[in-house]
Amino acid sequence: MLAYLSAMAGAEEDARTYLERSRRRHEELGLTLSRAHWTVLSGMALLYRGQLEAAEAELRWGYQTLRDIGERAALSTVAAYRASQIAGRGTRLPCRLAVGDTTGPWDLGRAALALAENTDDLELPGYAHAGLAAVLAAAGDAHAAAAETSAASSAYRAKGGAVSGPMLDVAPVAEVRSSTETLSKSG
Repeated sequence: MLAYLSAMAGAEEDARTYLERSRRRHEELGLTLSRAHWTVLSGMALLYRGQLEAAEAELRWGYQTLRDIGERAALSTVAAYRASQIAGRGTRLPCRLAVGDTTGPWDLGRAALALAENTDDLELPGYAHAGLAAVLAAAGDAHAAAAETSAASSAYRAKGGAVSGPMLDVAPVAEVRSSTETLSKSG
């Protein structure tokens, strides 16, 4: 929890320290179920720190561990965070958009939003809306992208996140798409 709160406040060094301490203590005490459940928070702390691949790996481990144990109460929440991270913040979205595919990322984003809306988490819908905003911006639908960005911003404000706002910049994804189109036209 402290790693997540520190990362959310922008205190990266404290977040790193708390992440390492938490993992070590969970392992020392054999608290596999607890650690798997809390990957929602550790995964988001890693995401806030800009460690996208580590965040996805953390959430994947939590999901797989909970699934293997047969635990279902936390499984849906971890799955929703993982789907949202993959759809909106992982490397798949910009890569798919860069090659002109907006259908795959749109489907992932809608699925992530559906999962997010079925949780009581205030921030998760923000990530899903931000992912959809990036897809819509890359597809050239500025009006719909702005609506999704606004929805994401509202979700982040409801949670009180200090570093979530800068994550709403969907311009780089749209720029990648534009550069790819330029290259394909000239080649």
